[in-house]
Amino acid sequence: RAPTVQAWLDHWLDNIAANRVRPLTLEGYRSLVRPHLGPRLGKHRLDQNRQLCPKLGHERLWILRRLSKDQVVRVELFRRWLLPFAGPACQTTKRLVNHHRDAPLTTLGLDVPALCDDPLDFYPRWANAAVQAGVRNLWVGDHLLWHKPRFEQFTLLGLLCALTDLTLSSGITLAPLRQPWWIAKSAASIQMASRGGLILGLGAGGEYPREFSLANVPSQGRGSMIDLTVEFCLRAWAGHEGRDFSPLLPAPVPILLAGRKPPALLRAAHLADGWLGIFLDPLEFSAARAELLTEAQRLGRPRPAAAMTVWVCADRDETTARDLASAVIAAEYGLPSARFSRHVVAGTPERVAAVLAEYAAAGADHLDIHLAHPDPLAQLELLGPLFVEHLSDEPSTPHPLFAGR
Repeated sequence: RAPTVQAWLDHWLDNIAANRVRPLTLEGYRSLVRPHLGPRLGKHRLDQNRQLCPKLGHERLWILRRLSKDQVVRVELFRRWLLPFAGPACQTTKRLVNHHRDAPLTTLGLDVPALCDDPLDFYPRWANAAVQAGVRNLWVGDHLLWHKPRFEQFTLLGLLCALTDLTLSSGITLAPLRQPWWIAKSAASIQMASRGGLILGLGAGGEYPREFSLANVPSQGRGSMIDLTVEFCLRAWAGHEGRDFSPLLPAPVPILLAGRKPPALLRAAHLADGWLGIFLDPLEFSAARAELLTEAQRLGRPRPAAAMTVWVCADRDETTARDLASAVIAAEYGLPSARFSRHVVAGTPERVAAVLAEYAAAGADHLDIHLAHPDPLAQLELLGPLFVEHLSDEPSTPHPLFAGR
């Protein structure tokens, strides 16, 4: 016999959540289970499809009317990702959640290492390993100066065009450091070379002031430069800057805007096809996503994609995983790793996959995975099978922005 919902909730709190979330977060979960979810759903067994599915939908409405906005986010996470982890206890639990799931399939993207000794040897192997892991997008970052050398973004994107059919994303092009017309021309060229396989990601940057000084660009007014770049790109791609400016595209390049603060969310809702968050836990991401979709709906715009950048490091030994991730992050950002530790998913491969599944259940249309490991190819080979197992078996379709070519 499958356990009851109450038995599974108790098991989840005591044996899974207690080892995965912070004490205050765990207490918030307990405050929902005891007075709300347990009493009204707890007596049903996990294999009672016909009784539990309607009950889950009905009681969800009853519960949501009585909770604060923050608690609503937590209940939605329970509804969409707690029950699937009961899979070993009952094979039907995934069907129960899918019955109510309204988010598209979460696709996977992978940040491309920005430097290597032999690009013509390394990047073909990297692209092939990404395909084997179920990855759909390759993301290429952008910095004029950084804490360590890196290839120029659009040059590397051009190389990848010849190596793979995966969708390519500029993640993220720092709009204030480049003239809008060069961004428009470069993006149009990559769009043509990749046969329509580019997503142009734009962000404000600012975390490394030296590159702004070198480019003689003020750090103030970075947001307005994103607005100007989006406006110019759309005009140029539509042919309004003259046919001799850039290739005339059959359709504009999709645009995604990055950031984790309210102005970035509002800008994405007003101007872009999607938004990319960073340094947010699943609950924070879910709340930001809700604001994004609410604003887009208010404007009458199509639903923008909500994507999330996640740093991960896996090892069979959790301490080793944390130590490796700390060293890589400290070198990447030139800051003590403690500044980023809560935002890095480090642990066994199973734990990494489980936390990524939490982001998927929080509504992420796409996850941009950054491998915080000194040997990214070996790390990808370790995590690839788990990526496929945990994130590639949903029955729904992906958001159009991440549907691939």
